[in-house]
Amino acid sequence: MNKKYETMFIVKPTLTEEEIKQRVEFVKETLVKNGAEINAVQDMGMRNLAYKIDKNERGYYTVIYFSAKTEVNKELERVFGITEDIIRFNIISYDKKSEIAAWEVMVKKALGQPVEEKKISYASKGDRKPRFDRGDKGAERKPYNKRRDTEDSEGE
Repeated sequence: MNKKYETMFIVKPTLTEEEIKQRVEFVKETLVKNGAEINAVQDMGMRNLAYKIDKNERGYYTVIYFSAKTEVNKELERVFGITEDIIRFNIISYDKKSEIAAWEVMVKKALGQPVEEKKISYASKGDRKPRFDRGDKGAERKPYNKRRDTEDSEGE
């Protein structure tokens, strides 16, 4: 059974646009050769890195959403590891039903399809009163931020 995956990788910024496209195509070809089905590709473009990686302050980000068997991950990790132009990568597996639903929404967004946003209202649950209305606690409690007078604190 095929599982849902997402991989994000960062290509060195020193490459030309054509070379960057070649690296992305190489990763896509590797996935297809190993039996993966590519559902969407999202080029996020050149972005600043959170910290320097191999003296690079920027990188070209690409996200690929795909379905594959678990064996594909080992080959993909091997390819990422031996490709010098890819400075970072991440592979995420989506297993639970809620995660798969979120993955499908991300694929639709990457393809530019309209997505129906669901808003969750936590106030409508009505299963418990707000904390300040609970009569069992609060009045007899001492404030936690008051400093206790102890023998140890006199020396400070």
